[in-house]
Amino acid sequence: KLIADAIASTRLLTMEDTRGLIKRIKGFATLEAEGFIDNTVVIEPTVKAKNHRLSIYFDLVMRAIVAGKKITFQYIDRMSSEKAFKNNGEIIQASPYYLVPMNGKYYAACCTDDSPSVHNFRLDLMDNIRVTELDIKPKREVDELKEIGHTMTDSDYLRISTHSWAGVKENVSLEG
Repeated sequence: KLIADAIASTRLLTMEDTRGLIKRIKGFATLEAEGFIDNTVVIEPTVKAKNHRLSIYFDLVMRAIVAGKKITFQYIDRMSSEKAFKNNGEIIQASPYYLVPMNGKYYAACCTDDSPSVHNFRLDLMDNIRVTELDIKPKREVDELKEIGHTMTDSDYLRISTHSWAGVKENVSLEG
């Protein structure tokens, strides 16, 4: 049930892919569990992908991370009423390190070539993603990732960086 619910709620999959995966999961279940899945898993069509673009982009970014290769992409301006790219469609070249699920969406934690910091790009706003032959910037050259392998693990970094903002961490005190 838990895996079927996760599949039903992911925005990366189309309705057809969702039904197919749940059917395969039911093949591993007992007859009782299969009935339980049939009667309790709800697939909300409004959250499902309309096409395979997101799952293809997810796969491309994951392959780049595993291979240690940079990606290029354009970033969609989510504030635009029509599909428009940020910075006049400028091609962004970046080193991807993680794909992080957060609030029902995936974010690619990347360091762009023109920044020493990690930026979190929303996967559904990335377009025209390509994997290059260029090696990623080593983590030791990225401000937030320098300590991984020394005083911090990948898990530590992901736990403390659940925000989606780039830049220097600052502590703020509120007085009331």
